[in-house]
Amino acid sequence: MLGETPRFLLGDGTERRKRERLCEAADAGAAETVELRLYDADDEPYWARLSVTPVRDDSGRVTHFVAIQQDVTERRDRVRWLYRLFEHGPLMFARTRAADDGAVIEECDPSFPERLGHDREAVIGERLAAFYAAESVSALESDGYERAPRGELTVAERELVTADGDRVPCLLRAIPRYSDGDPVGTDVLLVDISEQRTQEQTLLATRERYQALLRSAPDPVFVADGASGAVLETNAAAEALRSEPRTDIVGRHYTELFPESDREAYRELFDEGTDGVVSTLGDDTQTKLVTADGESVPVETNLSTVELVSRSKKPVQELAWASIGNVLTAIQICEAHDRGVLVPWNSWRHEFYKPMGTLHDADCGGFIFAPEVGLHENVHELDFSSLYPNIICTRNVSPDVIRCDCHSDREDAPGLGYSICDDRGYLVDVLQPIIDARDEIKAAIRREKERDDPDEDHLAELEGRSGALKWILVACFGYQGFSNAKFGRIECHEAINAVAREILLTAKQRLEAGGWRVVHGIVDSIWVTPDPDVDDDDREDLETLATAITEEVEIRL
Repeated sequence: MLGETPRFLLGDGTERRKRERLCEAADAGAAETVELRLYDADDEPYWARLSVTPVRDDSGRVTHFVAIQQDVTERRDRVRWLYRLFEHGPLMFARTRAADDGAVIEECDPSFPERLGHDREAVIGERLAAFYAAESVSALESDGYERAPRGELTVAERELVTADGDRVPCLLRAIPRYSDGDPVGTDVLLVDISEQRTQEQTLLATRERYQALLRSAPDPVFVADGASGAVLETNAAAEALRSEPRTDIVGRHYTELFPESDREAYRELFDEGTDGVVSTLGDDTQTKLVTADGESVPVETNLSTVELVSRSKKPVQELAWASIGNVLTAIQICEAHDRGVLVPWNSWRHEFYKPMGTLHDADCGGFIFAPEVGLHENVHELDFSSLYPNIICTRNVSPDVIRCDCHSDREDAPGLGYSICDDRGYLVDVLQPIIDARDEIKAAIRREKERDDPDEDHLAELEGRSGALKWILVACFGYQGFSNAKFGRIECHEAINAVAREILLTAKQRLEAGGWRVVHGIVDSIWVTPDPDVDDDDREDLETLATAITEEVEIRL
């Protein structure tokens, strides 16, 4: 490259106006800094921050120029990504520079002036403080902007003011910008938290009403966490009954409220819930509560759980009208919160590139056999238990691990070539507790039906709880293919279908090999009748076959 003009770095995509600025600066013997699109030896474009400074001799004559080039491609890509992000969320961006009278807005994304009700021209060149509420101006002027260029202002709350005088609460993150090693301004990211504030106020009001009802309840009330069993809250009547202060009750496991010899029976009662007030356990033993002094007090109890409220953390009022997808998203948000993961404002996961052939193969639903039309006798139906949710959990199908780069040579989704990472996906942690809970409820339903005199009211309550969880499990699959799902990904939807088709074909082949003829099959169910060409002695028992298929596909048939 020695002896060559730097023009060999230029190409068709290099902006003419910026090239002219460099030439004009060189003619004037002045320094200049621009960001240009340049090209490497393979003619691949990249972005560079080019700083050109003249070198003078003792007489002041320019003899050379020193050009320092810094690759800023990654930074510009990140900025473009942020701009796309702003289009899908309550985010605003502004670039400031330090001036004598404070921070001045040098650049902003369209959402900043739009949210504040201004034209872009009215924002550029104005002081940042002009769009702040009085309290935020004080924070900015006291030490906020001095700390920001030093990288000391991580996250702070600020209030903006719209052209109409309305206040917009925001979370602010200031990232320092440097020139020649010196801070010259900041890139400011503002997150509009107006909706969050409104929700917090609504929840606070709901919480206050709930607390008032709890305190005024004449009967003792103990509120326990459904997962850990720890007592979360109680009221004055409960304190009086236990003969101990609330602080000594809260935090203890709820079974400690009952006689030690019967705690397992109370645990079962709590897990299943009661339909109305009960005064005896399953063995007709009187229900009792133990005081702090060890005295047993006969009581009537009404143990109940609100299944989806406890899982979604939604108030009952919201849950009453919420759609299944809305509740599922709330449960997913709870899991994201537990993992310390940010929740996207809207869905903006774009579909991965795939060849046309893969697109054709992937665009299929569950497998449906062409049935033999007619009347069939001695037909047996076999059904996979929660097939699609169990595929998600047993095959680790989740948006955060589908088509991972670390296992790109694997084909974990049959026929599609999609890999699935070995790291546990978050969707598994969302669904597995629901699957387990529904299995326990269904087991309780079977036990109740096996009793000589089943309690129909209790059965109805159990069926209702099972049904509520079933619809969450049913929706989780379809929601993966829903374009507006916050945590959806179409590749998950396609992979689940691909595995389901493979499982149904596996079941068909195994049943036919065992002496059964397939009459029909739909997605997760298959109907068979004895094959007339196979002797009864050679035909495998259907229960045995179902167990073998269960072990092979890892989902109960």
